[in-house]
Amino acid sequence: VTKVRSTAIGYRRFVQPQRAALEKLAALPCDWLHDDDRLHLNAAADRAARMAEELEAIRERSALMHEALTDLRAEQIDSRGLLISIVALIFLPLTFLTGLYGMNVEGLPFAKEPWAFDLIGGVCIAIAVGIIGYFSVKRWFG
Repeated sequence: VTKVRSTAIGYRRFVQPQRAALEKLAALPCDWLHDDDRLHLNAAADRAARMAEELEAIRERSALMHEALTDLRAEQIDSRGLLISIVALIFLPLTFLTGLYGMNVEGLPFAKEPWAFDLIGGVCIAIAVGIIGYFSVKRWFG
């Protein structure tokens, strides 16, 4: 898109002076330029003007397309950033709990119970399901 835009700008820079030169040539008071030649020069100047206008329209359309593509890319990056944040928010409390119970210190609740691992695993799963459910209710997914 950027290449098309720059090419259109380059062509317009070439065509625009051609139009002005053809109009000036057609308006010159000289004997060797016949009326039929003046008509052809004016027609060529009109064609050059239309080409310049079309090139300007192409430049504007390419600028709009570039802006739309940039907006689309920014929207995709935002949605991916939101997804990464949601995943981090789900795993942050789970990481805290597993890190806390992963320390080998005395005094942690249920540390010596044989069912403590199942309880901590169930609490982690419940927290993850609860956070996912909350995000689903708030429609943060999709």
